[in-house]
Amino acid sequence: MNKEIVKKLEQIGLSESEAKLYLTNLNIGPASAIQLGRKINVSRQMIYVLLPQLIEKGLVRQTRIGARQYYEAANPEILVDLIEKSKKTIIELVPALKSQQATNATVPLITVYENPIAMREWYRKMINEAKKGDEMLIWSAGGGWIESDEPFYQDFIAQKNKIGVEDKLIAPDTEEARAYRDKVRVPNGEWRFSKEHWHKSSELWLWKDEVCYQTLRQNATNMIVIKSADLAAIERFNFYQIWNKLEPEKNG
Repeated sequence: MNKEIVKKLEQIGLSESEAKLYLTNLNIGPASAIQLGRKINVSRQMIYVLLPQLIEKGLVRQTRIGARQYYEAANPEILVDLIEKSKKTIIELVPALKSQQATNATVPLITVYENPIAMREWYRKMINEAKKGDEMLIWSAGGGWIESDEPFYQDFIAQKNKIGVEDKLIAPDTEEARAYRDKVRVPNGEWRFSKEHWHKSSELWLWKDEVCYQTLRQNATNMIVIKSADLAAIERFNFYQIWNKLEPEKNG
């Protein structure tokens, strides 16, 4: 059993048992319920629970060979249709969910976004709040941020530039950081480079009264946001203490 494929099938919404059953059926072709149950080592009762679930999803169909009933896995391309159907359902559901969201909910003092997908919520909120001339201050690691969710972040940068948010970025004075500056391409951004390096897998962003700490690692990218006007003021003061000492260098 290919564990990697099973894991990927779980990521698109199948349970582990459903994924194993579909993959097994795909491998051996038409088979009886008992044969499939033995192959994935589940009880007779459980196999008759799993098969209807896969039939309902369109991943397995019933067929007959002579007088006997068999089950046959659908073409894997049906998975694309399954995802599209789920996506459409979610898009239709979002407005209804928003209407149920409490309007008097307060923003927590500290919010933890555990991965790049969760972090998208903060970036979308930022875009919705941003106005022309707003300022974002960034201690950049000089690489790694955009790669963690590149298509989304490229779109985020484009939207931010279109609005007219002005970025100021301090990055390590290295060839890698300058190459990263050229790759990210922030038209409304000004970069300055510091010879005093910090940890290359961490960044700090200042946006209005929010201080955002980001850890940039391949398998552990996350962000902690502290909403505090006082702490943001301290960090903004510290940022400009260094910024004003560095040589200006515009992003081309």
